[in-house]
Amino acid sequence: LYEQTYSDSDMDRITDYWIEHYFREPNYWRIDGQPVVQIFDVVGILKSFGQEKLRVVFDRMRNRVARAGLKGVHLQAALVYVPGETPLKSLGFDSATHYHTFGGAGTGKVIDYTVGVEHSIGLWKETASKLDIPYFPDCPAGWDDSPRYTTHSRVFVHRSPDQYELFMLAAKYFLAERKTQPPIVFLSSWNEWSEDHCL
Repeated sequence: LYEQTYSDSDMDRITDYWIEHYFREPNYWRIDGQPVVQIFDVVGILKSFGQEKLRVVFDRMRNRVARAGLKGVHLQAALVYVPGETPLKSLGFDSATHYHTFGGAGTGKVIDYTVGVEHSIGLWKETASKLDIPYFPDCPAGWDDSPRYTTHSRVFVHRSPDQYELFMLAAKYFLAERKTQPPIVFLSSWNEWSEDHCL
């Protein structure tokens, strides 16, 4: 992959683009009236800016959005952060989740779906216990990256709709127990055909 670096002006331009093309759309997702922006690689963006400057960048982003007449922006950490070590709240993040919680589950190339589910539920609990911002669980529909990686792929097998229903119920109970507001559950994914997690 190409190295990715970011500047202050890059962040200003992308914020203005979001405002102009997305944030005012009636179907854009909001939490508490604020459009949601999810940062996939927190460690990567931290490398570009450092902690103090990234907080300034996020503050400037919020100011630009407010000046555009919007309620603000909800910043969400998606992945590549260390719960309890990456200072998400002090950086300005409002919430966190994980992209595809099957990562690291099981051993070998072919793994039972229930192993991924059990791993995910454990990861929710461990992560949420170390964060001081809301954490939203993720329920992967499956995983099979053989369309991209062939012999180096990992495949979760024996999934079924009733197992997925139980997985979603586990997420519901997880949120209820922690009184997480709003009670959001992420699905990985609607249509990621190259990793076979599709509903």
